[in-house]
Amino acid sequence: MSEADPEVASPEAEVEAEGEGGEQETADKSGAEQEQKETADANADKGGEDEDGGGDDAVEEGADEGEDDEEDLDQIVTAVVPRLDDLVVKCLAENYDVYPALDRIPPEYLDNVVALLDPSQIVFTVATKFIESEKFWKRLCQERWPICELANHGMSWKRMYVERHLWSLFEAYYPSNHGQNFEKLMTEVNAGKSFVHTVTIQQLLSHLDLSDILTNFPHLTTLNLKYGARKLGMDYDKSLFGMHLKDAMMLAKLFASSRSLTRVCLNENLLGDESVHIICSGLARNDTILQLDLSHNKIGDVGAKRISRVLRGMSVLTELDLGDNNIHSEGGQELGNALANNSTLRSFSMKLNPIGDQAGIKIMEALQTNTSLTSLNMCGTSLTPDAGSHLTDLISQNKSLTHLDFSCNDFTPDDGTAIKGALVSNSALLSMDLRRNKIEDDALKELSNVLNTRYAEDKRRRRKLYQQGWDEAL
Repeated sequence: MSEADPEVASPEAEVEAEGEGGEQETADKSGAEQEQKETADANADKGGEDEDGGGDDAVEEGADEGEDDEEDLDQIVTAVVPRLDDLVVKCLAENYDVYPALDRIPPEYLDNVVALLDPSQIVFTVATKFIESEKFWKRLCQERWPICELANHGMSWKRMYVERHLWSLFEAYYPSNHGQNFEKLMTEVNAGKSFVHTVTIQQLLSHLDLSDILTNFPHLTTLNLKYGARKLGMDYDKSLFGMHLKDAMMLAKLFASSRSLTRVCLNENLLGDESVHIICSGLARNDTILQLDLSHNKIGDVGAKRISRVLRGMSVLTELDLGDNNIHSEGGQELGNALANNSTLRSFSMKLNPIGDQAGIKIMEALQTNTSLTSLNMCGTSLTPDAGSHLTDLISQNKSLTHLDFSCNDFTPDDGTAIKGALVSNSALLSMDLRRNKIEDDALKELSNVLNTRYAEDKRRRRKLYQQGWDEAL
């Protein structure tokens, strides 16, 4: 073979080359197998991790499902079906306007029904007709008024609510063009009039004619009427205060027709002589009114004379208060003459009227023979030492008076000594006020000690009689 043919190889070289190529192929094949094995192992590891993760997820999902099951079980356990009586109570409270018969509900369920009621949905005319439950009316009263003085309303919550509700309607009433407001007022009045014993009106700006309205109240015993104005603020108007002549005529008509009134209070109404004259015309025909309060008005001598005529007649008055008016000597003397012939009056007040000595002496002389009067108030009546001896005679001779008030006058120390001596012969007198005179403090203290002892003994005596009466009744 020539050296110029490089492509020709020897057989040994070919064999060697083949051996090297087989080794290389074998190595490549082994590497590929190794790589495939590693890849398979990696995939196996990954698959195992995925399986482990899937297993954890499955566990967590199973746990969540278990918790949900437990919560559902708790809800099932706590979702208790309401009691039948609770459902009935709720139904009665929600349908009160359809079936307002609380008095038929058993006592053990009544509190729950009352607690569920909505006061704003309660119709006054329906409630007064169908409901007597005191628990129901107590709730209405306490939610409407912050202060509830039950003793002033016969210890009845229903009576308190009905009375105060009607009072507020009277005070807020104003007339309308076609009478709708009056019709609404009378609807409420007719529903509650059977439960009213007392009417207290602090303002009546409408000057409503009460004669026909109050006459229909079958149990009305007390009338407190004041023609004033409340909560005016800066809108003060003097014309809003005081009773008009037509109001006096209305009252006279009411007094003449009433057969149940026993107490009338008309204080602070700016009553003058003309109004008093009209009112007395009704009092003269009344035989039920026992207590009359005309204090803090503008009554003069003419009005006092008219009142004295009522006292001389067939009057049944037991208490008369004319304090803080404008009665002078002439009117006071007329009242003194009337007291001499009156046998019904138990309490009489002339305080803060400038009647002077002449009228004061007339009254004290008249009472020396009067055996019915037990309380006399002559505080601040402009009495001087000239009337002191007549007071001493009154204490010595009158055995029915138990309470005297002659404070804020002008009695002297000598009068105090004489009064102390007269008190020894009078065992009926239990209290006497002589403050704001010129009597010495030591004399006043001695008089006070004697009277306090008497008062304590009388209190024990009356308590013993009261207990004996209960023992006999039992």
